[in-house]
Amino acid sequence: MKKNIVLVFCLLFHIYTLTAQTNIGVRFFAPTIHPFEEENNLLYSSKIDTAGKFLIEPGVVLTFENYADNNKVAIRMEQAFYKDGTKNWAGYTHIGLRLYPLRVGNHSFGIGLGPTFFYRKSWTGLNGYIADTETFKTKGDWQYKFVALSGGMEYSYAFNKRHDVSISFHHLQPKAFTFAVGYTYWIKVKTNGRRACNCPGFH
Repeated sequence: MKKNIVLVFCLLFHIYTLTAQTNIGVRFFAPTIHPFEEENNLLYSSKIDTAGKFLIEPGVVLTFENYADNNKVAIRMEQAFYKDGTKNWAGYTHIGLRLYPLRVGNHSFGIGLGPTFFYRKSWTGLNGYIADTETFKTKGDWQYKFVALSGGMEYSYAFNKRHDVSISFHHLQPKAFTFAVGYTYWIKVKTNGRRACNCPGFH
């Protein structure tokens, strides 16, 4: 795991040195939606409804985004940490393509897709746990699942050329989704890049 994290940071630095526009961000979330049937929904201790379709799973997502020469295509990396429905630690690592088909003034809308590696503290020791190898595989004290295609959508508002706020809806687990609010800081901006924005100081 530590080796993989080091490789990810090396890749981030390499991408940063090659391309033009880069931002980092943080997203906060808590309410989650589990729309599909799940064998272990009785284990959820943070559910809002009796069926276990709506839960409180608080967490944070750290993002790194790097653009091509235009302002509509980017590579995005995400690292999430949160407490799942059983109040155990969980997370995911994601890298994908982010498209921004709509940019109007201070407003933008993005859609992202790409592979995601989900993991959580093993549930095998929980009373009543039903093994489901199609959803998560177990290795030691952790369970994991690789999903080839995962992602989300996000609306952002730019206050100026460095600072954005956002609302997003994204994949949190193989069978769950969440809403998040976030902040983005642009650490590298092209003089004539990003988008046509009438916000203060955007020149």
